[in-house]
Amino acid sequence: MRNTGRVTIPTDESFVEGTKEIMQKWGADAVRDCDGTRLPENAKELGKVYNMYFIVRGDNAWARLHPEEAQRIFLLSERVLAVGNSVTIPFMTGFLHDQFDPDYTNIERWQVYDRTTGECLPREAWNVNEKKHEVTILKAKRMHEYTISVTRLTKLWISAAVRGLRSRLTVRWAWANC
Repeated sequence: MRNTGRVTIPTDESFVEGTKEIMQKWGADAVRDCDGTRLPENAKELGKVYNMYFIVRGDNAWARLHPEEAQRIFLLSERVLAVGNSVTIPFMTGFLHDQFDPDYTNIERWQVYDRTTGECLPREAWNVNEKKHEVTILKAKRMHEYTISVTRLTKLWISAAVRGLRSRLTVRWAWANC
């Protein structure tokens, strides 16, 4: 007797026979689409069907009309050295303004760290300037480094075809043999 279940196989409309073969070998009981591909019309014949709507794969017009549905991610600022009793961190430095907006509706989730001590500073220890996209630490320790993790809204929905380029630009990945 062969057990099935708890295995979901990604598929698309061009790989139905291959999907059937893999499902049999692995004991899969479900299929899903992948990276914005389309499921075959007869997908239900394969088992359970999970269909994902990958907004980050394309529908920019819809995304602009529904910013409340934007993906929220944490991005870490560059380290900033305090040379006085306060320090200001411009937390959009190094990020594409066309790609991310700070999520000012979730400031309570932001995290400001003294990287020299490893301490997470309490909310009352820092202020946010929304117009300048900056955080100021009010009682900084001289010669300590600080960072901030900010929730950001993804406002540019990028297709799967350019995700690699976006990753390279955003996190400065190096490409081999370039």
